[in-house]
Formats: sequence, C-alpha cells, structure tokens
Amino acid sequence: KNPLYFGLSMRLKKARQAAGLSRQQLSLAAGLANNTVSHIEADKRISGIDTVEKLAVVLKISPCWIAYGAKQDWTEVEGLRCDGIRERLKSARESRGFTLTALGNKSDTSDVTVMRIEEGERIPLLDTVEKLAAALDVLPCWLAYGG
Repeated sequence: KNPLYFGLSMRLKKARQAAGLSRQQLSLAAGLANNTVSHIEADKRISGIDTVEKLAVVLKISPCWIAYGAKQDWTEVEGLRCDGIRERLKSARESRGFTLTALGNKSDTSDVTVMRIEEGERIPLLDTVEKLAAALDVLPCWLAYGG
C-alpha cells in the first residue's frame, strides 16, 4: 500500500495550475527557494509539514489535502498550524503510555526523532508524521496540522 503522502506531487501541481501560478511564482510567494515546487512536483524530495503548509496558505487550500489527500475544513490562522505538532505529539504519546523509545520503535523512527520533534528542534517530514500517526492511531492530518 502506498503511503498517504504518495500523491503529493500531483495534488500540488493540480492546485498550482488551478491558481494560475508557475512553480517559481508559488515557491517565492510561499517564501521558499525558487526551485522548491519544481523539486516537489518532480518527486525529488519528501517535504516537511511546514513547507506544505506554506504552499497551502498561498494556494488558500488545506495542507492536509496537499500532504495526504484528506479533506479538511481550512481557515487561515496567524502563524503555522504545524508548529503545534510538538504539543500534539507529546500529548498523544503520553496518553498512550509510550516512552520516547517505545514510540520510536513502534513508528520505525527513533527516540531521538521523537524527542527532537517534541522539543521543537525538528520539523518532521510528511513520511515521519505518517509513521508516528500510525503508531499512535491518530490521523496524520491531525498530528501535522491539528483541527
């Protein structure tokens, strides 16, 4: 089974074209390097949840749809919703009684990865969020963006 983030490049391209923006225009409008959208649409990299949210804000659509193909009501807020992943991850982990090591093992990541996300030292990539969400039995959109 393909991961949920697998169709990201196609969803982003569709949304970008519907908005009438070039790859470079979208990248720059989102405050990203001018080749970011080109790399994402070419499947050359897995994006961070912050990158996806910045693109979604410019496109005025849900980052959950771009990231995971999930429908979610979306309203723009000040700042980035993905910044709340620290608290959501820690709360979900602790409510399930997982240590950092246990969640790292169960999610096929590591205790260091979990710790760095919880401490705000690392913004996770879409695939990492999906692994953590599966291990915690929560939706990846909720973990990444709340709501």
